[in-house]
This record gives sequence, C-alpha cells and structure tokens, in this order.
Amino acid sequence: MTCPPVKTVGLIFSKKKKQRSAFSGLEEYASQHGIQIVHVDLDHAIASQGNFDLIVHKLTDLIAAATKGQEDAERQLVNFEQYTKAHPQTLILDPLLDVNKLMDRRGTFAILKACLAVHARTNPHQTEPLFYLPNHICLPNIHTPFSKDLLAFPILCKRVSACSSEEAHKMTLVPNPQHTDLLGPYYDPDEPVIFQEFIQHDGVIFKIYVVDGTPHVQVRPSFKNVTLDDNLLHFDSQVVPKAFEQDTQSPQSSHTNGTTHHPDPIRQAFLTRDIHNVRSAKEAVFDHRKIELITQRLIEQLNLTFFGFDVLVETGPLHRHFVVDVNYFPSFSNIPDFRERFVDILLSRLKTVE
Repeated sequence: MTCPPVKTVGLIFSKKKKQRSAFSGLEEYASQHGIQIVHVDLDHAIASQGNFDLIVHKLTDLIAAATKGQEDAERQLVNFEQYTKAHPQTLILDPLLDVNKLMDRRGTFAILKACLAVHARTNPHQTEPLFYLPNHICLPNIHTPFSKDLLAFPILCKRVSACSSEEAHKMTLVPNPQHTDLLGPYYDPDEPVIFQEFIQHDGVIFKIYVVDGTPHVQVRPSFKNVTLDDNLLHFDSQVVPKAFEQDTQSPQSSHTNGTTHHPDPIRQAFLTRDIHNVRSAKEAVFDHRKIELITQRLIEQLNLTFFGFDVLVETGPLHRHFVVDVNYFPSFSNIPDFRERFVDILLSRLKTVE
C-alpha cells in the first residue's frame, strides 16, 4: 500500500497566539493525517525552512508595527511578502489583502455597513435591519473637540487601530461628557480614536467564532448596565473576565490577616456573579438564525477562513442585536474540537493543489 505524500504546512503565530488557539498536540495529530507542521521563523529565509504547500498566519500585529516604521517588523513582513511573490503555488490562509480589511476599526464599521446594505437590498420586504451598529464618530486624536450632542452617553473610547500593539486592546468606558476631559493620559496625542455609544446589554456578551464558514457561539460576562454617575474606567479588553463564576456571593471587600482586600474595579463592573440568571434570559432571546445570516454576510465581505465578531442583545423589550466588533483569527481555545477542525481545513485546502 502506497502512503500518500506528506504535505508541509507552515504556521506563523506568536507564542502567545499558539497557546491561546487550542494548538496543543497539533504537530502529532497533523502528522497522523499526512501533514508536517513547521513553525516559520520570519527572521530567516522562509524557503530554507521547508517546501511549503500552505502557510497559515496571523500577521496583523506585524503589519501594524511595520506601518508604524518598526524596522524589525518591516524586515519580517518584507520577508513574508517576497516569499509569497516568489512562490505563488503556496496557498496562504488568509491572503493579506483580505486580512487588511480588519486592520482598523473604521474599516470594520465600513464592512458592517456594507453587510447591512447588501442584506437590505436582497431582502426588500424586511422592515427591520439584520443587525444594528452603535452610533460612533472618528476623531484625529483624543483632544479634537466635538459636539457632545452627537452621541448618547455612556460611550466607549477606542483606538482606531484594531491590532497595532497591546495598546490597541486598551479602551475606556466614559459614563458622561465631563469624563472626556480625563482621557488625555491614556492615549497618544497623535493617534486617531473612535467614540462609540455604549449599548446597555445587561452584562452578557455573545462571542461568535467563525471557522471556515461555521459560527460557534460562546456566552461571556460583560459590563453591567452603566449610568451617567459611574466612574471612568480604563481597561484591557484581553484581560477582562472570561467566564461566569459559580459563587453567588457579592464581590465585597474581604479581610485576610487583618488586611483589607478591595475588589478589582473591572470585576465589579462586569456581571461575573449572575445571581438573577440574566445569562439564561439573554440566551432565551438570542437569535441563532440571525447569527447565521450575519456570518454569511461577513463571509461575503471578508472572504476569510478564521474570524470572530461580538454581539450584544440590547436591554429592553425589543432585544435588538448589535454587532460591535469583528476581528481576524481570535482565540479558538474554547472550541473543543478546534485542532481537528483546523486539520480538516488544511486537508480540504491542500486537495485543491494536488
């Protein structure tokens, strides 16, 4: 019996990304299916590291760093681009031209608006849009004056760049107009920002992870409803609570050995202890069919194999669904069979070049 030829697949991911994306044991599992996995080092010639049939990457941070003029990032990106030009037979998941669509939040909003326009055009008898977008404005920098009447507070302040650095994930919850004067220390005076209305959503967010066209929904804690009297809160969206706690006790200050331990303000602001079963109530009105349609529209616009988006179900009787973020290749660590799905995708793509 003749064994099928081994295919070589290169991966270009940061160490942190590999740890977060359920890749544990990938090399051994892939080898059982005729795939050799090689972790590509962009500091060396790519062609010298293997005869690649396919390369999978997440280069968004590298692209952003190169755009800012960081020499190491520029050199690594040029290395990748030169290789792809010299080896057009190597499949790339996903092409940089498509990945670039999600490099900044202005582009993301443009894509979401295009999704809404296409759906409205192809479904002229529907009176309600497929989903809603929060009102927002883009400003050249944090100090640019704007009319506070343009947005309904509370708002979120975000950098326009969606993946330029660790700073791109840091944002600020601004409860009222007076708090906008306090934002200066958190943002570079030359970087553009987005002010986006905060959608009251009862502390529950739906994270949708799309793997080759199939959406996977996860429910996570989010900000409790915010009032104009709350405090300004600067936070990192990558280190917020990821799961609801089983403990139903209130997060009060605790005492250990005579020392008072005050609760983390982020944990206080999030619905981590769901004593009123808010999550169940939200899941009951979450529209899975709508999510399938949104996924379809995003695939048409993005042409990406791996991406994710966030959905909020607005507080109140209408249960309006808001899409508030889209990102390329998020962590798939909570999808139990992601490793198997990932290898299936590799095999499917490799068949196209046999």
